[in-house]
Amino acid sequence: MKRWFITLALFALVFSAFGALTVSAQDAVDITIRCKSAPPTEDWRCNNFAEVEEQVEAELGIDINLTLIQDNLDWGDYKNEFVLASAAGSAPDIILSGHEDIGAWAAGGQIIPLDSYIDQFEEFADVVPTLWESVTYDGQIYGIPQDAEARPIYYSKLLLADLGDQRLGDSFRGCVIDPIKGKEEPDLIGVGCEGKT
Repeated sequence: MKRWFITLALFALVFSAFGALTVSAQDAVDITIRCKSAPPTEDWRCNNFAEVEEQVEAELGIDINLTLIQDNLDWGDYKNEFVLASAAGSAPDIILSGHEDIGAWAAGGQIIPLDSYIDQFEEFADVVPTLWESVTYDGQIYGIPQDAEARPIYYSKLLLADLGDQRLGDSFRGCVIDPIKGKEEPDLIGVGCEGKT
């Protein structure tokens, strides 16, 4: 599934870069992709683009000069570099970042909406609908969900007992609360809240 998303992201980028222009077979398209990664555990995020490069070239009848930039900068430096490079006109064509950047980057004009490109590929129908919400700003989609994550909440039963139930309010209503078995901290419990953020 990830391979399809990467392929489609490249298609969308090439289409958005050239719009109505006709690209002949001898023309080459330069594409720079920036990924924050720590090889060997996360380099697949950028390597996937290289794996589908030939497929995209064959299907579109063009040559792609693909530049992959992978490093493990601090997130703050990585994102600041992208914003500054965007202002200077030298930002990468595709950047890997979190959904939390969509609003600021879309409003600032650093990224473009992808709705019209996504609609061209039926493979995107497999994306869990709520994942699209995370990459949507002002009614338009600005990113491709690459992977999903679960973030559990851990808290101390002793501290919560000291606070009293009234401090929790409705925050945890409808959540499943289970003991975490086999951990060194027996006073921890886990909370799973379906559909809550």
